[in-house]
Amino acid sequence: MHDLIEQGIWNECGVKASYGGTSPDLTEEGIASPLTEDYAEIERSIVSPLAEGMEGNQKAKLDWLVAESRQALIEIAAYMEEGMTGWDLRTLVHHTYHRRHMELNLVMLGLSGMRRHLHPVVEDDSVVEPGAVVKIAIGARYFDMFHSATQLVKIGEAPSHRELAVHHALREATLAYADRFTAGAVEKDLHESLGPIFKKVEEKHELEGFTQSAYLHHAGGPLSPLGNRDFVITEKGQRKILPYSQFSVNPVDALEFLKFELQGIALPAGPPRIIDEFAWKHDGFNAPPYDTIKWRGTTLRLPTIITHGDT
Repeated sequence: MHDLIEQGIWNECGVKASYGGTSPDLTEEGIASPLTEDYAEIERSIVSPLAEGMEGNQKAKLDWLVAESRQALIEIAAYMEEGMTGWDLRTLVHHTYHRRHMELNLVMLGLSGMRRHLHPVVEDDSVVEPGAVVKIAIGARYFDMFHSATQLVKIGEAPSHRELAVHHALREATLAYADRFTAGAVEKDLHESLGPIFKKVEEKHELEGFTQSAYLHHAGGPLSPLGNRDFVITEKGQRKILPYSQFSVNPVDALEFLKFELQGIALPAGPPRIIDEFAWKHDGFNAPPYDTIKWRGTTLRLPTIITHGDT
């Protein structure tokens, strides 16, 4: 850095630059030092919440990212073809996102041989098979904002009655769980809530074995500029959900191994705000690429299983 300081543009502005000095005592009380036990939580409390709440630059960037990212997922579904390999599809995903000026923190695809994979990795020699439900899971980034999302695509035919029934049950359980991400909620309590939520949905829809979905996958968690996940909710964890922090939950069901993902924002009081990923116009599609449901007195547009060929 010495050369940069000595030859920096500030020298032409009449500003003197120097370097040196003493190092601070990081053990001194009151300093947020990486050496202290609670440093990670101090850092999270500063960086993770949306600085201006539901207004301002960060929220505007997040809204843009979510809308562009979901459109990219719909576009990818339209270009998928039977016989494409994992490498082909991964290339398509990266190209589609980069063309829209988004970066990808991760890309995970569920192709042949990966039906039961909870978080399918990319296997280059796997293929897109007719009749399969392909899982496309991404972590998209635009500057300091993240979008964690999943899109399911049924290849060559419409989803079966069983697949739709299980997916709708998974959506219902996911919404009920996401509703508990309120400011101050403790992670161990969030983790514990999963079992009763999924059991209630199993009994309501008479889907024997659905309760096992509660702890089949990880329990989601907050996400922020720190990364795609600040942390994943754990069984005995004591960390709390911060006001205006983002979160994402994405359980996988134990019956059809489908996946449903929601992203929201914890508000200072009351239930969280579920992010509308379909605020953009969908003109040009044969049918809306989402399901519309009523939730807490409002209308939510939520991801559904897209049938390849109808997009």
